[in-house]
Amino acid sequence: MNIQILFLGLVQGITEFLPISSSGHLVLFQNIFGLKEMLFYDVLLHFATILAVIVMFFREIIDYLRKPKIIFYIIILSIPTGIIGLGIKKYFSFVYDNLFLTGLFLGITGLWLFIAEKNYEKQSSNITSVENLGVLRAVLIGIAQGIAVLPGISRSGATIGSMFMLNIEKNESIKFVFIAGIPAVFGATLVELKEALSLGEKFSINYLTGMLVAFITALLALKFLVMIVKKSKIRFFSYYCWFLSFISIFIFLVTNRW
Repeated sequence: MNIQILFLGLVQGITEFLPISSSGHLVLFQNIFGLKEMLFYDVLLHFATILAVIVMFFREIIDYLRKPKIIFYIIILSIPTGIIGLGIKKYFSFVYDNLFLTGLFLGITGLWLFIAEKNYEKQSSNITSVENLGVLRAVLIGIAQGIAVLPGISRSGATIGSMFMLNIEKNESIKFVFIAGIPAVFGATLVELKEALSLGEKFSINYLTGMLVAFITALLALKFLVMIVKKSKIRFFSYYCWFLSFISIFIFLVTNRW
């Protein structure tokens, strides 16, 4: 069993949903350990984590399907996400192996989480539900989700932080952002799959073990994040992001890699 397969499955499962940026970790570990890119395996790991969201929030997904307004909001926010995400992938691909920018974006993620939770606490008397989200707020969340394709910008951090800044009830927010993110993650995964197949990458039976590790750890990470949000302690992830930001920028300055 390739240790890299297990390691990447573990990292993907833990970091995909916690607001600490899975892509940021990947760039950092590639620089530290010299990990090789495994695009097809990365696609499979994303499928595994999508499945974890479906299992975790299955009842909520069924409930959303009975509410056309929420489905409409998910469609609306997915539009700017797709446009921005594809644009960054096409025109700013150089950021994906830039450790300095990754560190900078991790710092921004930490700052966003810290400010967002503080804002939510101050606006506790002005909180609204997901069903009252509105088109403008849906678009803003979609923009945040699109920007989160940048390494170091956490998708869950960007969207949860946006929900908090827009005064959406926190327990509803955590469910909504992950369910609403399914189309975006699935779409991005299909794009990566097409690229992987064009490169001639092949399936390995060892990938199944890594997928299982990613699925289990992603479920545990989701449960942990829900608990943290309920206790209003999401800003603690800010400290971790700032620590990782410091490490990333320090390694960049020492190695001088752009």
